[in-house]
Amino acid sequence: MSYYNNNRRPDMEIYTDGACHGNGQRSASGGVGVYFGPGDSRNYSGSLSGSRQTNQRAELAAINQAVSQANESARGYNGRPTVVIKTDSQYSIDSLTKWHHNWDRNGWVNQAGNPVANQDLIQGTLNQIHGGNCDVRFEHVRGHSNNRGNNAAHNLATQGARNNNRRR
Repeated sequence: MSYYNNNRRPDMEIYTDGACHGNGQRSASGGVGVYFGPGDSRNYSGSLSGSRQTNQRAELAAINQAVSQANESARGYNGRPTVVIKTDSQYSIDSLTKWHHNWDRNGWVNQAGNPVANQDLIQGTLNQIHGGNCDVRFEHVRGHSNNRGNNAAHNLATQGARNNNRRR
């Protein structure tokens, strides 16, 4: 499923993934993976920061990292490059493309009257997208489906979660 209607090839395709070992437990440890391509120096594996370690936060943090790196890379482009972020997290895509409009109108409170989970990452990523140097689009890819880019991002995220676990 693609979230852009543009016939030209994107200037950058970035795969992202988040991982969380022990998701839902106090001892959980998350990791972030960003994959630009084979041997690309911008490929990134990192630990999820903060005390709230969940798979959804890791997925959003990976996208946030990708947008930051894309904006940095875009400084060398003539014009605004088109960036497609490919993720297996439909939650992240919907948070960043659909749901945030209502949340913003409702003061970042969900339908149950509770504060929106992960508001900090969602708003931070939206600020980077709207204030950045790129036209960012999202594309959903099926996880664990032999997609090389998604598998590479997953491996980077898993490594980040493993490293995070060693620090805890």
